[in-house]
This record gives sequence, structure tokens and C-alpha cells, in this order.
Amino acid sequence: MMSAWRDGHWADFNLPSGESDVWVTAYILARLGEIPSEYISFSIRQKIEDALDWLMENRGNDGGWGCHSKSESDADSTAWVVLALRRHRRCAPVEALEFIRSCRRPDGGIAGYPADTFMGKASRLSAPDVTAVAISALGEPDPAAVSFLSSCWLQTNKPLPSFRLCSRYYTCSEVVDWVTEMAPWSLLNKLSDLMSFYDAENPFEQALLLRCLTQLRIQKAWSVAANLRRTQEADGGWPASALLCPATAMGSEGGLVYLDHKRIFTTVTSVSALLAVGTQPGLYFGSDRPLPQRLTLETIKQ
Repeated sequence: MMSAWRDGHWADFNLPSGESDVWVTAYILARLGEIPSEYISFSIRQKIEDALDWLMENRGNDGGWGCHSKSESDADSTAWVVLALRRHRRCAPVEALEFIRSCRRPDGGIAGYPADTFMGKASRLSAPDVTAVAISALGEPDPAAVSFLSSCWLQTNKPLPSFRLCSRYYTCSEVVDWVTEMAPWSLLNKLSDLMSFYDAENPFEQALLLRCLTQLRIQKAWSVAANLRRTQEADGGWPASALLCPATAMGSEGGLVYLDHKRIFTTVTSVSALLAVGTQPGLYFGSDRPLPQRLTLETIKQ
């Protein structure tokens, strides 16, 4: 992951409009913020601080951030920047939180863009994935968002489209990350039912599923963790498997799906998910043997 750091940030997903740098950097920093400090060397910490500075330098005039350093601000990218700042003990700008709130829709959910913007008028629907991340960023109980996710996302024969990532588990993994008082048992119970029998088809999906199973204390987490470790490659990364279908005023960019060709997105998700298994209080899956050599403290620091 750190070898892919360039000029103060990361970039991935080779889109026609250019690689995503802001959103990808924010996501990576937020995931790195979940990793215990003993795994973060001084050199890695310096790169993290430089990347946080880079994000602040690329903030939009409206208080938010976009997928690219030159693109229109959106709620998803802004929410991930807020989470990245907080997880590395920095204050999130009040204007960023206000921008996220401006993307609220009447159904209680949150869309990618404010309703009065060009992109907001083109994409009017709330997005479950944006809603889940945005509520984490806002950090406050939100009954309207819970109602939206319960009624318009979980209880529908036709799942609502995602704003950005094509994933069965992405929204679920963000909901289970909410603090306890923000996620009611009724919602978590529905997620538990889903997670208990769904299978993941690639490393990125396995990592997201593992995050869900770990937080929900479902026994299947151990076998998913073992499978995810087996897919790690010799250089320490995981195979590219995160799929992106970016939104535009005309829908998706040509209706195409894009892969995280640099593998950073999948790798940071896998590392944070595997470490969560070992650090989650009260969670034990039965093996006293040490982790594979590629996942030891020293190799992660390198």
C-alpha cells in the first residue's frame, strides 16, 4: 500500500475522467485509521500526515470533496474525508458536515449530491451506501436514515443502486461500523440474517463480509478470514477486485465498471478487516497458531 503513495496521496481506478485520487486517498486513510498504532511505523505515519494535508489542500469551495481533485463535491467522498480526519485525530470542518446534510432527500436517505446542483438534479434518489457512510461521518443518531435503510433498502425486491461501488456488502459493512446507539437492533438483526448465509466471490467482497461478520459476532468470520488470507499475493497485496461504476449526469460513465487496477483499494480493505478479527473484544475463532508470515508486524511496517 505504501509503495503506491505518490506526491502526498494515492490514486486508483483508471476512469475515463482520470484516476480517483481524493476519494481513494480518503478511503485509504480512513482504513489505516482503524489499524492499531503498533503496526504504523514512523515513515508510514509521516506519509499519512502528508496525505491528510493533501486532502485539506484539495477541498472544494463548497466545503466538500469530490472523487477527483478537480471534480464536483459529493457526499460520499466528503464523508470519507471526514472519517479519515477524525480517525487520525484531526478536526473535520463544520462546512463539510453541512455539505453532507445538504444532500439529504425527503425519504430520509442521503444522495450523492445536493438536490439543487446539476448532478443532484440528474440523480435524485437517495443511495444506501452514501447514507451509511454519511451517517458515520455525521456521528449522530439519525432515525430518518435508519427508516430509509430499513424500508427502502433491506425490504425491497429490487435493491436500490449504489452510488459508486458495485458490492453486495459495502453498505452493510458501513452500517455495522456505526456506534451502538446509532444502529438499532432491528436493523442489525436484519443484517445478521443476510450475513449468515451470503458468500463472497472475490477478495474485496470477502474483506467486506469479514468486517460485517466480525462486528456481528457471527462464527462464519473465521472461515472467511482464512479464505481471505489464502488469496494474499507474494508482494503483500491482494488481487484487484473492487468494482466501481461511477455516477455522472447521464448515469454511469458509459455504463462501464472499473477495477482497482493498482490493487490498493482491495488491499487496504483486506488488511483492516483481518486486523479487526484479532483486535475485536470478545471475538475468538479457535486457532492459537500465529498469523501467516506475510501478515506479521514487521512485514506490515515494511
